[in-house]
Amino acid sequence: MASHCPMDAKAIEAGLANMEVSDDTRSQVMALKDEGMAAHNAGNHSEAERKLAEAMRMLLNATAM
Repeated sequence: MASHCPMDAKAIEAGLANMEVSDDTRSQVMALKDEGMAAHNAGNHSEAERKLAEAMRMLLNATAM
């Protein structure tokens, strides 16, 4: 599961590059992605997965509106 975090982070970055979202949403999604990858790098994979999933949900919700 640990190798899944970088793939999730790349998916988030690709989504941000291809979706139109507000600057506020973009900042929040990037902050969550960065927090997730910091947790991943520190070996806290459950926290990393939680942060990355939250970033993905926020991105998807922002584009669904």
